[in-house]
Amino acid sequence: MTEPFQLEESAEAPWTRTIVRFALWVMVWLRRSRGARRAPGWMRTAPPPPAPGAGDDRAAGDDVRRESLYLARVRALPTTTQQVLLVAAADTAARLATVEAAAARAGLGADDLDAAQLAGLVDVDAAVTFRHPLVRSAVYRGAAPADRRHAHALLAAVTDPQVEPDAWVWHRAKSVSGTDEDVAAALEARGHEVERRGRYAAYAALMSRAAELTPDPVELARRTQAAATALLVAGAQREAGTVLERVRIEHAEPLVRAQAQRLRAVLTFIGRPVDALATLVDAARSLEDLDPQLARVTYVEGLFLAAVTGRFAPPGLTEQLVESALAALDPGESSLLADLVRGLAARLTGDFTAAAPAMRRSVAWLSQHDAPPTFTLSSHVASVLAMEVYDIEAYRPITDKNAAEQRSRGALDLLRASLQGQAHHEFLDGRFDRAAALYDEATEISRSIGDHRVAYSMILLQQLGVWRDDEATSRANIAQVHALAVTEVRSGFWERMARESLVILENSLGNYAAALEAGWPLVEQDPVLAGHVLVEIVEAAHRSGRDDLAAAALDRLAVRARASRTLWADGLHARGVAIVAGDDAEAHFQRALATLGQVPVRTDLARTHLLYGEWLRRQNRRRDARVQLGTAHDLFTTMGAPHFSRRAARELAATGAVVRRRPAASTSEPLTPQEKAIAHLAAGPATHREIAASLFLSASTVDYHLRKVYRKLGVDSRRRLADALGEP
Repeated sequence: MTEPFQLEESAEAPWTRTIVRFALWVMVWLRRSRGARRAPGWMRTAPPPPAPGAGDDRAAGDDVRRESLYLARVRALPTTTQQVLLVAAADTAARLATVEAAAARAGLGADDLDAAQLAGLVDVDAAVTFRHPLVRSAVYRGAAPADRRHAHALLAAVTDPQVEPDAWVWHRAKSVSGTDEDVAAALEARGHEVERRGRYAAYAALMSRAAELTPDPVELARRTQAAATALLVAGAQREAGTVLERVRIEHAEPLVRAQAQRLRAVLTFIGRPVDALATLVDAARSLEDLDPQLARVTYVEGLFLAAVTGRFAPPGLTEQLVESALAALDPGESSLLADLVRGLAARLTGDFTAAAPAMRRSVAWLSQHDAPPTFTLSSHVASVLAMEVYDIEAYRPITDKNAAEQRSRGALDLLRASLQGQAHHEFLDGRFDRAAALYDEATEISRSIGDHRVAYSMILLQQLGVWRDDEATSRANIAQVHALAVTEVRSGFWERMARESLVILENSLGNYAAALEAGWPLVEQDPVLAGHVLVEIVEAAHRSGRDDLAAAALDRLAVRARASRTLWADGLHARGVAIVAGDDAEAHFQRALATLGQVPVRTDLARTHLLYGEWLRRQNRRRDARVQLGTAHDLFTTMGAPHFSRRAARELAATGAVVRRRPAASTSEPLTPQEKAIAHLAAGPATHREIAASLFLSASTVDYHLRKVYRKLGVDSRRRLADALGEP
């Protein structure tokens, strides 16, 4: 085969380029005329391009317009060329040998691709490579359905099922019109094989197509439910919900009905967990005799949702759930699911001392292994349990592992939660800009998949905003989250997060009585309240003259620290003891600093320096106080925490120190969320292609945004990005 003409500009004279272009168009016209005379008949006509928004949720706008332009260029080619292009577009790999063999069965030859090469639409070497993904899309989507089926039939005929079983069964499936039980069974068998290898997205695609081809109503209900579950495991929650609506319950067997019931509850837990809770309880009970393993998974999910729902759960339902979940376990059963059931059940009943060992074992197991694929909330549960026992050193590896797996699978729904977990870790360690970029990436993913349920991000953003936003904005955001929690979402977890944020805001402003008023109801509602809230309440109560309440909160904190057995919990407890210790506080402050300095929680470390410095100033040890307060001021200023920074500055000024303000960073051209995400990845070792894959962008889009990042940050290479972003 001759080498294709190159389309790049050369140094030749303009008249030379004109002659060459004219000759190319003559060749195309001649081939088109010859091809029209010898076309075998299929694909002589094709439907118009789909309207924007039709079909499979293609992005509207520029991509649709460009695809239409590409389709017009394709239709200007000889008919035989269009036929061979369709064969190539129908095959993901599009290896030249496969395309030639399939085309030969239709009386076509490899030289029919020459016109497409001359038109600059494909490159032909070992494979047929489309110059742009939209060219492939234009060829495939612009063809009539019957022509697409014929192309897949040709490819199935030349694909060896022993060598390439996935490609063979998929081409068979796409060549069928209507229903076909033989093909559906082959798809399901292949689906189980790829599921065993953890290829959940491929399993979901195979099961979805198997359901479409199934004629029997009972088998159709089973395969449709299995397809919906596979989509959920693959992270495509929205698509799973769409497929689940097709399950005909009246035709389903009892196990399929129970599985569908559980799946509906899992799919609705984010928006309104209280509605999902009762459904999960019923599903778990019905699964006990049908699928004991799945029943345990469902009980764990129910217990988790009960913790999220909190006081908004229907009366008595949480107690019934705990009783049923524990009764479903075998005596002495030792497994991940048994530990999760026991740990979450004890947490819900207020016995943290009993809950902590099972939680720690679960966190350790989930840090090293993958949970059962049907346990779709495993990433949520693992990160929450790590926070419950203050295992910050396990929390980040868990979220990183989940995010990496979800990126590789394209599981965007689940990836959002993992990104938010990574952002929470960055926030705790005082890297607020990085946390904001990750939150923004999660929000962008929501928009990119057409899911506008971004309210959960509001909780995390208002937590971050309490530290870095102005007071009015912070109060407005907290009020909005609290209103959503108690009226729309009905989530005790949301309500707690809003109140926690208000406690921190009031403490940062020195409004200790208001902080105590906001935080004490949490102590009364939750018998095992989180330790970082308890230490805030200890500070607020002590500074408000309510040492009785401070002592009660500190007792709770001591229980959490003893049961958790982690450095973070020990450091928070030492800080709480120091706050109320009076003249004997110094040793406790030093222990808190030494302990918290070993874990990535710079926000808590800075708070401890501040409290220690304030105590030293009140002991009239001004020189020592300046060291601690200066450290706190530097940390808060670097983080971008103005309320705490000003509090530290006031205390420094009271010691006689001169506090110099740092010049504010220029915000004339701030980075967009997309630019922030790309910049932080580019500051590391990732290649352009890896960055593009991780953010689901094209490499050219990454290049475009990086050029804008360089201009805004005033750098000229990736080597200088880390310094410009303030990263190590």
